[in-house]
Amino acid sequence: MNTLELYDYQAQGVERFVDWFQDTQATREALISLTMGMGKTRTAASCIRRLLSSIRPSAKVLWLTHREELIEQSKEELEDHTGRSCDIEQAERRSTGLANIVVGSVATLRGKRLLNLAADFQPDLIVCDEAHHALALSWMQ
Repeated sequence: MNTLELYDYQAQGVERFVDWFQDTQATREALISLTMGMGKTRTAASCIRRLLSSIRPSAKVLWLTHREELIEQSKEELEDHTGRSCDIEQAERRSTGLANIVVGSVATLRGKRLLNLAADFQPDLIVCDEAHHALALSWMQ
């Protein structure tokens, strides 16, 4: 597991995530917004590491992304930062239902495929990588 030190702004983001996740009165949406190259994925992965290590070790996380190369990259970074294995739900690749983290393709997770995943995997946290796409019709479906 990668335990590299976070920059101050990343560590502050993780602490804000912890406060947000534990606040039962909080809105259920949150956003990590950093300029390109400042480590959004690393910060989000650190939030997930914190979630799984001390807040709710049995939590389930669905990480959604839209490009094939981001699926593998996200899986590797999440495994590196959390020490947990991740499943992938994309095209012919199916989640085993055993992992706490599933990295999924927005294009794949729709209709019956989404219902099948949801039967075995109810996430406590959904991360929309590249969140500026989240308002696109394909993401909303």
